[in-house]
Amino acid sequence: MARRTIDFKGSQQEIQKRKQTARVIAGIDTEITLDILPELDLLIPRPNQEEIELLEESILKEGLREPISVWKHEGKQIIVDGHNRYAILKRNNLPIEINIIHFEDIESVKDWMIDTQLGRRNLTDEKRAYLIGMKYEREKLPRGRKEKLDSEKRKNFPLLKENPANTSSKEIGKQNNLSDRTIRNHAVFYRGVNLLSKQMKDDLLEGNIKISKGNLKTIAQHASQIRTPIENLQEVKSIVDRFTISGKTNQPAVPEVHQLQEELLQKIKQVYQKSASMPDFDRNQILETLGSWVKLEQEKLSK
Repeated sequence: MARRTIDFKGSQQEIQKRKQTARVIAGIDTEITLDILPELDLLIPRPNQEEIELLEESILKEGLREPISVWKHEGKQIIVDGHNRYAILKRNNLPIEINIIHFEDIESVKDWMIDTQLGRRNLTDEKRAYLIGMKYEREKLPRGRKEKLDSEKRKNFPLLKENPANTSSKEIGKQNNLSDRTIRNHAVFYRGVNLLSKQMKDDLLEGNIKISKGNLKTIAQHASQIRTPIENLQEVKSIVDRFTISGKTNQPAVPEVHQLQEELLQKIKQVYQKSASMPDFDRNQILETLGSWVKLEQEKLSK
Protein backbone atom coordinates (compact mmCIF):
# COMPACT_ATOMS: atom_id res chain seq x y z
CA MET A 1 0.00 0.00 0.00
CA ALA A 2 1.50 3.34 -1.05
CA ARG A 3 1.85 5.99 1.58
CA ARG A 4 0.06 9.28 1.05
CA THR A 5 2.46 12.22 0.84
CA ILE A 6 1.64 15.63 2.26
CA ASP A 7 2.99 18.76 0.62
CA PHE A 8 3.80 21.22 3.40
CA LYS A 9 3.98 24.86 2.31
CA GLY A 10 4.50 28.07 4.24
CA SER A 11 7.07 29.38 6.70
CA GLN A 12 9.51 26.99 8.35
CA GLN A 13 7.65 27.36 11.65
CA GLU A 14 4.30 26.61 10.02
CA ILE A 15 5.76 23.60 8.23
CA GLN A 16 7.12 22.15 11.48
CA LYS A 17 3.78 22.72 13.20
CA ARG A 18 1.85 21.01 10.41
CA LYS A 19 4.25 18.07 10.35
CA GLN A 20 3.86 17.68 14.11
CA THR A 21 0.06 17.79 13.76
CA ALA A 22 0.14 15.19 11.00
CA ARG A 23 2.30 12.86 13.11
CA VAL A 24 -0.02 13.20 16.10
CA ILE A 25 -3.09 12.49 13.96
CA ALA A 26 -1.38 9.37 12.59
CA GLY A 27 -0.31 8.33 16.07
CA ILE A 28 3.34 8.83 15.15
CA ASP A 29 5.71 11.12 17.01
CA THR A 30 9.37 11.09 17.94
CA GLU A 31 8.72 13.23 21.00
CA ILE A 32 5.79 11.32 22.42
CA THR A 33 6.26 9.96 25.93
CA LEU A 34 4.39 6.86 26.96
CA ASP A 35 3.83 5.59 30.48
CA ILE A 36 5.22 2.31 31.78
CA LEU A 37 3.28 0.68 34.60
CA PRO A 38 5.58 -1.72 36.53
CA GLU A 39 2.63 -3.99 37.30
CA LEU A 40 2.19 -4.56 33.56
CA ASP A 41 5.83 -4.31 32.54
CA LEU A 42 6.76 -7.16 34.88
CA LEU A 43 3.73 -9.32 34.09
CA ILE A 44 5.13 -10.90 30.94
CA PRO A 45 8.50 -12.74 30.79
CA ARG A 46 11.09 -10.58 29.04
CA PRO A 47 12.98 -11.57 25.88
CA ASN A 48 16.68 -12.32 26.29
CA GLN A 49 19.45 -9.94 25.27
CA GLU A 50 20.02 -11.64 21.93
CA GLU A 51 16.33 -11.30 21.02
CA ILE A 52 16.36 -7.60 21.97
CA GLU A 53 19.45 -7.01 19.81
CA LEU A 54 17.82 -8.76 16.84
CA LEU A 55 14.67 -6.69 17.36
CA GLU A 56 16.67 -3.47 17.38
CA GLU A 57 18.54 -4.49 14.23
CA SER A 58 15.23 -5.22 12.50
CA ILE A 59 13.70 -1.88 13.52
CA LEU A 60 16.77 0.07 12.39
CA LYS A 61 16.78 -1.68 9.00
CA GLU A 62 13.09 -2.07 8.23
CA GLY A 63 11.32 0.30 10.58
CA LEU A 64 8.58 -0.47 13.08
CA ARG A 65 6.44 -3.35 11.85
CA GLU A 66 3.92 -3.25 14.69
CA PRO A 67 2.80 -0.10 16.57
CA ILE A 68 3.05 0.19 20.33
CA SER A 69 -0.25 -0.84 21.93
CA VAL A 70 -1.43 1.74 24.45
CA TRP A 71 -4.21 1.95 27.05
CA LYS A 72 -5.42 5.47 27.79
CA HIS A 73 -6.27 5.57 31.46
CA GLU A 74 -6.58 8.45 33.92
CA GLY A 75 -4.78 10.86 31.63
CA LYS A 76 -1.91 8.46 30.93
CA GLN A 77 -0.92 6.52 27.82
CA ILE A 78 0.13 3.20 29.31
CA ILE A 79 2.05 0.65 27.24
CA VAL A 80 0.32 -2.74 27.17
CA ASP A 81 2.40 -4.29 24.38
CA GLY A 82 5.72 -3.14 22.97
CA HIS A 83 7.84 -2.17 25.98
CA ASN A 84 11.04 -3.27 24.24
CA ARG A 85 10.10 -1.65 20.92
CA TYR A 86 9.38 1.59 22.74
CA ALA A 87 12.80 1.54 24.45
CA ILE A 88 14.54 0.93 21.11
CA LEU A 89 12.64 3.73 19.38
CA LYS A 90 13.40 6.21 22.17
CA ARG A 91 17.04 5.19 22.30
CA ASN A 92 17.43 5.81 18.56
CA ASN A 93 15.18 8.89 18.38
CA LEU A 94 12.85 7.19 15.91
CA PRO A 95 9.15 7.96 15.25
CA ILE A 96 6.82 6.23 17.67
CA GLU A 97 3.58 4.84 16.31
CA ILE A 98 0.85 3.89 18.76
CA ASN A 99 -2.32 1.86 18.61
CA ILE A 100 -4.87 2.79 21.28
CA ILE A 101 -6.88 -0.09 22.75
CA HIS A 102 -9.79 0.38 25.14
CA PHE A 103 -10.10 -1.80 28.24
CA GLU A 104 -12.60 -1.96 31.08
CA ASP A 105 -9.94 -2.15 33.81
CA ILE A 106 -6.39 -3.25 34.51
CA GLU A 107 -7.39 -6.89 34.94
CA SER A 108 -8.81 -6.86 31.39
CA VAL A 109 -5.47 -5.45 30.26
CA LYS A 110 -3.61 -8.33 31.92
CA ASP A 111 -5.89 -10.93 30.32
CA TRP A 112 -5.28 -9.35 26.91
CA MET A 113 -1.52 -9.21 27.44
CA ILE A 114 -1.34 -12.90 28.37
CA ASP A 115 -3.41 -13.95 25.34
CA THR A 116 -1.33 -11.72 23.06
CA GLN A 117 1.90 -13.31 24.24
CA LEU A 118 0.51 -16.83 23.89
CA GLY A 119 -0.30 -16.01 20.27
CA ARG A 120 3.38 -15.49 19.47
CA ARG A 121 5.60 -18.20 18.04
CA ASN A 122 8.97 -17.35 19.54
CA LEU A 123 8.18 -18.50 23.08
CA THR A 124 10.31 -21.09 24.81
CA ASP A 125 8.42 -24.11 26.15
CA GLU A 126 9.06 -22.79 29.65
CA LYS A 127 7.61 -19.36 28.89
CA ARG A 128 4.55 -20.86 27.24
CA ALA A 129 3.94 -23.15 30.24
CA TYR A 130 4.40 -20.19 32.58
CA LEU A 131 1.89 -18.01 30.69
CA ILE A 132 -0.67 -20.80 30.43
CA GLY A 133 -0.28 -21.45 34.15
CA MET A 134 -0.75 -17.75 34.85
CA LYS A 135 -3.89 -17.68 32.71
CA TYR A 136 -5.33 -20.67 34.55
CA GLU A 137 -4.55 -19.23 37.98
CA ARG A 138 -6.27 -15.97 37.02
CA GLU A 139 -9.39 -17.66 35.69
CA LYS A 140 -9.99 -20.54 38.09
CA LEU A 141 -10.91 -18.42 41.13
CA PRO A 142 -12.85 -15.16 41.59
CA ARG A 143 -9.86 -12.93 42.36
CA GLY A 144 -8.57 -9.46 41.55
CA ARG A 145 -11.20 -7.51 39.70
CA LYS A 146 -13.79 -10.11 40.66
CA GLU A 147 -13.48 -9.10 44.28
CA LYS A 148 -13.37 -5.38 43.50
CA LEU A 149 -16.39 -5.13 41.24
CA ASP A 150 -19.74 -4.50 42.85
CA SER A 151 -22.66 -6.84 42.31
CA GLU A 152 -24.26 -4.65 39.64
CA LYS A 153 -21.08 -4.54 37.60
CA ARG A 154 -20.68 -8.31 37.83
CA LYS A 155 -23.93 -8.78 35.90
CA ASN A 156 -22.28 -7.23 32.84
CA PHE A 157 -19.24 -9.51 33.01
CA PRO A 158 -20.22 -13.21 32.91
CA LEU A 159 -16.54 -14.22 33.08
CA LEU A 160 -16.35 -12.80 36.57
CA LYS A 161 -18.97 -15.15 37.93
CA GLU A 162 -18.04 -18.44 39.55
CA ASN A 163 -15.75 -20.38 37.24
CA PRO A 164 -14.86 -23.87 38.54
CA ALA A 165 -11.23 -24.91 38.19
CA ASN A 166 -11.99 -27.95 36.08
CA THR A 167 -14.00 -25.83 33.60
CA SER A 168 -11.14 -23.34 33.30
CA SER A 169 -8.54 -26.04 32.66
CA LYS A 170 -10.68 -27.67 29.97
CA GLU A 171 -11.39 -24.38 28.21
CA ILE A 172 -7.77 -23.26 28.30
CA GLY A 173 -6.77 -26.75 27.19
CA LYS A 174 -8.99 -26.45 24.11
CA GLN A 175 -7.52 -23.04 23.29
CA ASN A 176 -3.97 -24.41 23.45
CA ASN A 177 -4.56 -27.97 22.27
CA LEU A 178 -3.55 -29.41 25.64
CA SER A 179 -5.22 -31.72 28.16
CA ASP A 180 -6.79 -30.17 31.25
CA ARG A 181 -4.29 -32.12 33.37
CA THR A 182 -1.41 -30.47 31.50
CA ILE A 183 -2.98 -27.07 32.15
CA ARG A 184 -3.11 -27.78 35.88
CA ASN A 185 0.52 -28.95 35.78
CA HIS A 186 1.45 -25.67 34.09
CA ALA A 187 -0.28 -23.84 36.93
CA VAL A 188 1.91 -25.69 39.45
CA PHE A 189 4.94 -24.76 37.32
CA TYR A 190 3.82 -21.10 37.36
CA ARG A 191 3.41 -21.05 41.14
CA GLY A 192 6.78 -22.67 41.66
CA VAL A 193 8.61 -20.33 39.28
CA ASN A 194 7.16 -17.30 41.05
CA LEU A 195 9.00 -18.32 44.21
CA LEU A 196 12.37 -17.89 42.47
CA SER A 197 14.45 -14.73 42.39
CA LYS A 198 14.12 -12.58 39.27
CA GLN A 199 17.44 -13.77 37.87
CA MET A 200 16.63 -17.44 38.46
CA LYS A 201 13.17 -16.96 37.00
CA ASP A 202 14.58 -15.37 33.84
CA ASP A 203 17.24 -18.08 33.48
CA LEU A 204 14.68 -20.86 33.92
CA LEU A 205 12.20 -19.40 31.44
CA GLU A 206 15.00 -18.92 28.90
CA GLY A 207 16.07 -22.54 29.35
CA ASN A 208 19.48 -21.59 30.74
CA ILE A 209 18.94 -23.61 33.91
CA LYS A 210 16.79 -26.63 34.66
CA ILE A 211 14.65 -27.41 37.69
CA SER A 212 12.62 -30.62 37.59
CA LYS A 213 8.84 -30.36 37.56
CA GLY A 214 8.78 -32.51 40.67
CA ASN A 215 10.99 -30.07 42.56
CA LEU A 216 8.95 -27.09 41.38
CA LYS A 217 5.80 -28.88 42.52
CA THR A 218 7.30 -29.48 45.97
CA ILE A 219 8.29 -25.81 46.18
CA ALA A 220 4.83 -24.66 45.09
CA GLN A 221 3.11 -26.94 47.63
CA HIS A 222 5.09 -25.35 50.47
CA ALA A 223 4.92 -21.74 49.25
CA SER A 224 3.57 -20.49 52.58
CA GLN A 225 6.76 -21.65 54.30
CA ILE A 226 9.14 -19.99 51.83
CA ARG A 227 9.70 -16.46 53.09
CA THR A 228 12.20 -15.05 50.57
CA PRO A 229 12.87 -15.59 46.83
CA ILE A 230 15.00 -18.64 46.06
CA GLU A 231 18.39 -17.44 44.83
CA ASN A 232 20.18 -20.51 43.43
CA LEU A 233 19.91 -24.21 42.60
CA GLN A 234 21.53 -25.24 45.87
CA GLU A 235 18.78 -23.46 47.74
CA VAL A 236 16.21 -25.29 45.62
CA LYS A 237 17.78 -28.60 46.64
CA SER A 238 17.85 -27.63 50.32
CA ILE A 239 14.18 -26.65 50.30
CA VAL A 240 13.14 -29.82 48.47
CA ASP A 241 15.19 -31.97 50.86
CA ARG A 242 13.60 -30.24 53.83
CA PHE A 243 10.12 -31.27 52.70
CA THR A 244 10.96 -34.79 51.57
CA ILE A 245 12.09 -38.03 53.18
CA SER A 246 14.55 -40.29 51.32
CA GLY A 247 13.75 -38.49 48.08
CA LYS A 248 10.01 -39.03 48.43
CA THR A 249 7.44 -36.43 49.35
CA ASN A 250 6.83 -36.34 53.09
CA GLN A 251 3.61 -38.34 53.53
CA PRO A 252 2.21 -41.14 55.72
CA ALA A 253 3.96 -44.49 55.31
CA VAL A 254 2.21 -47.08 53.11
CA PRO A 255 1.32 -49.47 56.01
CA GLU A 256 -0.34 -46.58 57.84
CA VAL A 257 -2.43 -45.72 54.78
CA HIS A 258 -3.49 -49.36 54.40
CA GLN A 259 -4.49 -49.48 58.06
CA LEU A 260 -6.62 -46.34 57.71
CA GLN A 261 -8.22 -47.77 54.58
CA GLU A 262 -9.11 -50.99 56.40
CA GLU A 263 -10.57 -49.05 59.34
CA LEU A 264 -12.70 -46.99 56.96
CA LEU A 265 -14.09 -50.11 55.27
CA GLN A 266 -14.91 -51.64 58.64
CA LYS A 267 -16.78 -48.49 59.67
CA ILE A 268 -18.81 -48.52 56.45
CA LYS A 269 -19.71 -52.18 57.01
CA GLN A 270 -20.85 -51.38 60.56
CA VAL A 271 -23.10 -48.59 59.29
CA TYR A 272 -24.64 -50.91 56.69
CA GLN A 273 -25.26 -53.66 59.25
CA LYS A 274 -26.77 -51.37 61.89
CA SER A 275 -28.94 -49.52 59.39
CA ALA A 276 -30.43 -52.73 57.94
CA SER A 277 -33.38 -52.49 60.35
CA MET A 278 -33.93 -48.77 59.64
CA PRO A 279 -36.24 -48.49 56.60
CA ASP A 280 -35.96 -44.68 56.45
CA PHE A 281 -32.17 -44.72 56.30
CA ASP A 282 -30.77 -44.31 52.78
CA ARG A 283 -27.61 -46.40 52.75
CA ASN A 284 -26.83 -45.44 49.13
CA GLN A 285 -26.29 -41.91 50.36
CA ILE A 286 -23.13 -43.10 52.11
CA LEU A 287 -21.59 -44.16 48.80
CA GLU A 288 -22.67 -40.94 47.10
CA THR A 289 -21.13 -38.86 49.89
CA LEU A 290 -17.89 -40.86 49.78
CA GLY A 291 -17.78 -40.57 46.00
CA SER A 292 -18.16 -36.80 46.14
CA TRP A 293 -15.47 -36.51 48.80
CA VAL A 294 -13.03 -38.69 46.85
CA LYS A 295 -13.61 -36.61 43.70
CA LEU A 296 -12.86 -33.39 45.57
CA GLU A 297 -9.68 -34.85 47.06
CA GLN A 298 -8.51 -36.04 43.64
CA GLU A 299 -9.00 -32.55 42.23
CA LYS A 300 -6.94 -31.08 45.08
CA LEU A 301 -4.10 -33.55 44.48
CA SER A 302 -4.05 -32.86 40.74
CA LYS A 303 -3.54 -29.13 41.22
